[in-house]
Amino acid sequence: MWLARTYPRGKLLPADAAEAQKVIDLMEFALIQLHGEGFTRVFVADRYVAQESQQGGRLKDDVTAHGREIVSQAFEVLEKKMPETGYVAGPDFTIADAALFYNEFWADRTGIKLPPRVEAHYRRVRARPVVRQVLAEEGYRT
Repeated sequence: MWLARTYPRGKLLPADAAEAQKVIDLMEFALIQLHGEGFTRVFVADRYVAQESQQGGRLKDDVTAHGREIVSQAFEVLEKKMPETGYVAGPDFTIADAALFYNEFWADRTGIKLPPRVEAHYRRVRARPVVRQVLAEEGYRT
């Protein structure tokens, strides 16, 4: 939000109030539901399991599976909100697109299937030259 508001010429947040709210809502959904509720369980399942548990390994697997389920369900919700072309709010890349992308990237890296419109969004963002450059610098094939 700070970046979008500090540099409005970047169009990371639409000028139209209703469109801006849509972008903010999608960004928050990505941050809270996908990242906070889903991928946290996938990547750090041990946070959800008491250390003194006798069944620690099995419970971690259950937490991870639940996290993957949360992520898959969240992407299904997003599928209904995603446009067929462009970015989440039209032709301009926004802060919501960035928040969705890193979650889509994690899904791709962990074998979680993306629904068609979400997959198309992921491919569009991944094809951006700056994204390709950063991924290459980080050692990922683009």
